[in-house]
Amino acid sequence: RVYLDPAMYGDQELRVSAVDSLRESVRRALLQKPSLTPYFLELALLDSLSYDQATNQGGPDGSIIKAVVSSKDTDAHTKSLQECAAVLIEAKKNLKKLSSITI
Repeated sequence: RVYLDPAMYGDQELRVSAVDSLRESVRRALLQKPSLTPYFLELALLDSLSYDQATNQGGPDGSIIKAVVSSKDTDAHTKSLQECAAVLIEAKKNLKKLSSITI
């Protein structure tokens, strides 16, 4: 899950820096491999549409990443989704140096 608690950052500049860092990581991945674009969009949609009203869980919180990474499917589509998830996980690792955002 992604939590952006303003109290943990202390100021607006650090929040903006965190978002810009994540955005830049995805941008670099897309410039290196433009064919991943629809898969990043699909990850975002799958994550958003995973909301379960009964349990109030899921939604756009990054929970889909774990499901994609743990998938045992070996088809090209799943591999592309896993590649996108790996980019986001790496961006998270780099971001931990700046802040306390968690996925």
